[in-house]
Amino acid sequence: MIRFLVRLIAFFTLAAATVLAIGDTARSIAASAWRPLSMEQAATLAAPYIPWSMPELGSAAGDMAEWLWSVVALWPASITIAVPALLLFGLTARR
Repeated sequence: MIRFLVRLIAFFTLAAATVLAIGDTARSIAASAWRPLSMEQAATLAAPYIPWSMPELGSAAGDMAEWLWSVVALWPASITIAVPALLLFGLTARR
């Protein structure tokens, strides 16, 4: 049952990554240049009313989370979402 749920999550995550990749392709063709959607832009599109800036946690973990988001926010969303989905599929493979 857990294997089924993990594969279901991986399936929908990979579907979202595919939709973002198709959008990146259309945007790139229209602009005649590589225009990937960043994670920050994708997060803003997914939930426009949630502030994506990190709250002041005042600890080392908060500083690390803020640093990590500032790095990940610039990555292309389609690739960043597809990699964990493929890893989840590999995790549930039969041996």
